[in-house]
Amino acid sequence: MQAFLHRAWRASHLNHIRWGKNLALAVVLVFGTTSLTLMALFAPEPDRRQVSERVYPVTTVTAEPGQHSPTLTLYGKVVTPRTSSLTAAVSSEVRAVMVTDGMSVHRGQSLIELDDTDGALNLARMEADLLEAEASLLSLQQALTDNRLILDEEVALGQLAVRKASRYRRLGEDQAISEEVLNAALSEGHRQSITLQRQQALVNDLPNQIAQAEAGVKRARARFQEALVLLDRTRINAPFDGRVISVSVSPGERVSPGTDLAVIYDSASLEIRAQIPERHLSDIRQALASGQPIEGETVDSSAPQRITLTRLGSDISPGKTSVDGLFALKNDGLELGRVVQFSVQLPPIDNTVLLPIEAIYGGDRVFIVTGQRLEAIQVDRLGERRADNGRHSVLVRSSQIDPGTSIVVSQLANGVTGMKVSQPTSKLADVKSATAPGV
Repeated sequence: MQAFLHRAWRASHLNHIRWGKNLALAVVLVFGTTSLTLMALFAPEPDRRQVSERVYPVTTVTAEPGQHSPTLTLYGKVVTPRTSSLTAAVSSEVRAVMVTDGMSVHRGQSLIELDDTDGALNLARMEADLLEAEASLLSLQQALTDNRLILDEEVALGQLAVRKASRYRRLGEDQAISEEVLNAALSEGHRQSITLQRQQALVNDLPNQIAQAEAGVKRARARFQEALVLLDRTRINAPFDGRVISVSVSPGERVSPGTDLAVIYDSASLEIRAQIPERHLSDIRQALASGQPIEGETVDSSAPQRITLTRLGSDISPGKTSVDGLFALKNDGLELGRVVQFSVQLPPIDNTVLLPIEAIYGGDRVFIVTGQRLEAIQVDRLGERRADNGRHSVLVRSSQIDPGTSIVVSQLANGVTGMKVSQPTSKLADVKSATAPGV
């Protein structure tokens, strides 16, 4: 019974403790809620400020569309259409070599000498044959003159013989002379006639003999000239002003006709052969047809060389889609076979604008400013132009660019259409470095 009463008393005591805790918790909750409500009601009202839109500083230029010539940068190889391989024309020994690879030579300069002993002897023989032929011709010409004089005398004698025979024939008819005397007179006339015919035939044949002699003189003279040429060919001379590419022989070597001796190129005909992109060919062809010069200069040599486009190639090389252009050099300051970089001024293009490279976004977009807002527009990129100070400008064209349009020439990291900007407008010539802080 006591145990039961003890448990009942303990349970009642625990319930009394729980009720006290719950009451304390309820008082705390009521007090906290009341405090928060009073703080919310009597708290000071915050200062409400309006958030302003950020303005990004940019640099712009005023567009001035007009005629501008793009600069085309190309790579080409120095070539020449005039390269001569000098060969031996006679069999002989090399006597002397006066040049080496890379030497500059002038037209007519002696490069290699061959032994001319055989050539000199052959020339002497041909000269003797020519003199003999000329002497024979002179002899026949003199014989023709003499035989014509003799023919004249024979004609006179023939006329006398005819008159004598006629007189004796009349005397014979009158029986004034004997038949024997008459026959002797007639026989003399016949003999004189035969002599005259022989002399006439000789005179008639002499022009033929003279023609043969003249032909003999021409043959002898031709052989003499040939011997003279062969003797002259023992000295190998430069055919033009140029530079020696290679020498293939040394003194003492025996050469035969056709043996390679040296190779030389004409330094006045040096050209640069370069591939011209297809998109520029139409304009270049029109310029060449109208006589408009297309000029430029090399950019990777210590002394820039002036060049001029002279013609376009007549075919397309295998594996290529572009046409080669041949650019003439003003001087021989570049070596044959050198690969060079050069730039040329193409024909001017109407309604174009020159912009710094920093003004181009994504290769074919620029930003214009309208009412302090950016607007991205597409442009046709038509080439570049290289200034004397080495800076490059981009040549663009767009129907949305009018005179006076403000174009952004500074780079914006996150530039988009609609962005608000502030721009100090500058002249294009004043824009030396168009950069802006990243956004």
